[in-house]
Amino acid sequence: MSTKKPLQYILTGMFASLLLIVAMPSCDKEVDWEFPSHTPKPTISGIVEAGKPVWVHISLSGSIDSAQLTDVTNALVHLYENGHLLETLEHTSNGLYTSSSEAQQGNEYKCEVSVPGYELVSATTIVPLAAPIEKVKFIKNAWFNYWGDLQNAVEVTFSKHDASYLEVVVWSDSERRVTPANIDDPVLLSEGLDLTLFNTKFVPTDTYTMRINLQIEDYTPIVVELRSVCKHYYSYQKQLSLYGDALYPDFFTGALPSIPLYSNVKGGYGIFAGYSKAVSDTITPQMNVAKTLL
Repeated sequence: MSTKKPLQYILTGMFASLLLIVAMPSCDKEVDWEFPSHTPKPTISGIVEAGKPVWVHISLSGSIDSAQLTDVTNALVHLYENGHLLETLEHTSNGLYTSSSEAQQGNEYKCEVSVPGYELVSATTIVPLAAPIEKVKFIKNAWFNYWGDLQNAVEVTFSKHDASYLEVVVWSDSERRVTPANIDDPVLLSEGLDLTLFNTKFVPTDTYTMRINLQIEDYTPIVVELRSVCKHYYSYQKQLSLYGDALYPDFFTGALPSIPLYSNVKGGYGIFAGYSKAVSDTITPQMNVAKTLL
């Protein structure tokens, strides 16, 4: 795939700046708005990660103008594994409930929450089997950013096996999640979002090499995670991205229609999702630099 030249980025930036200047003159008018009434319902926010205790946060939903949601500290939270009661989760603090047992790959988990004064709410998810990482390679000077500066990338080779949904996550040595930039991998482009989360139906072969463009320094060590996620995780993250785009539209797209958030909670709101992961060794760029693609 061809790489854009720096001059194109500069000209594009100049054109965008000119349009912004032309469009700036405007006036604001304060409008009184009465928000519709809202009946609170229990909300579950929970992640089931293979090899770690299960945690869920329980709160009450609020109206659109609520400054802060109400934490529920007196809920009865039951966790089921493959249809059998595993344990009652313990409240630790601020509406957070955790298990003493670790989640296992391939199992189904159900969370039932009873909050005094409200109907029972529940959610079910599975923890998919992890897909293996075959190889990780750091690529120096792989692409040009908006300002025409050369930036780096990482190539991740993986086997999808029986996974339906996968996500590639890159961490820096400071345990900071690295945001991907200028997505141009064909599989990721098929999803149409600025995410490294994808349906494996778009992956053409059982073993695939995906390139992810990054904006990190040459010397920054990185760690790559390949997450095998459930359908609820996939659907929620996609809807969350669209929700953010509608809430904060950019200059060129303008206002977008509102997007509801995905939920798999029966009787309430929220998300209860599972995933497993394969993790690479720490990649030190100076010691593992592939030939530039330019």
